[in-house]
Amino acid sequence: MAEETRGKIKRQWERRVTSVLVALIALFVVFFVPQEIAKPITDRLTGWQNLVVKLGASVPIMLVLPWIIFAQDHLATGRSKASKFFRDHYPSTFATAKYGLPREQADKEWFDYFNKWEAAGHPDRGNYEITFQRSYSLRLIYYLKRVLLSFILLALVATTLSWLLNTSDAHELLAARLSIVVLAVLILGWLHSSNRFWAIRDRAGQYDATGAYFKYKEINGVLRMKFEADVLSKRNWRP
Repeated sequence: MAEETRGKIKRQWERRVTSVLVALIALFVVFFVPQEIAKPITDRLTGWQNLVVKLGASVPIMLVLPWIIFAQDHLATGRSKASKFFRDHYPSTFATAKYGLPREQADKEWFDYFNKWEAAGHPDRGNYEITFQRSYSLRLIYYLKRVLLSFILLALVATTLSWLLNTSDAHELLAARLSIVVLAVLILGWLHSSNRFWAIRDRAGQYDATGAYFKYKEINGVLRMKFEADVLSKRNWRP
């Protein structure tokens, strides 16, 4: 049951990230790949057939990229400041810092406690589901920002090369391409300004946050308090 619940929520949020990737890749292929690249094929096709071929060519990338992203899970395993924020709020990190538990033991104690919440009718079942929802919401924002940045850079390079090489669609699609880039920049700026975190001076491991970072921090604050009250404080460990 635990694997089923975790898997369901995980697949739900992975599909959301994948949907965004599919949309951005398709958008890039349709508007930023010069017609000359597929010219031997597309010369014999109508406009709609041309579009279908371009979308079909992007399918392998659509299928591979999500697998690469979630197989590595850079937010949980990376070295970035966001990754440190993510791990610093683990209840097991709290147990290690305050009670001196070795990391392996802290992780075991936490998951032995937390995994019981998946049972139907458990009083903390709601917190169990919210925990997965907020952690994957944060992953969605984290990966979306990076994908958007890559999209913007590649789109600018493709637009510039198309103009310099004077491809057949350079003038025709210039306005549309620039509009898409501007829109992507605005969305990226909005995501960045709405989802931030920063370390609190002179308070190691403490952060202020907004957006998805705040929601992740908030639920993990609840988890830490419950973990300490129900498990840590009842053992022989001392802060």
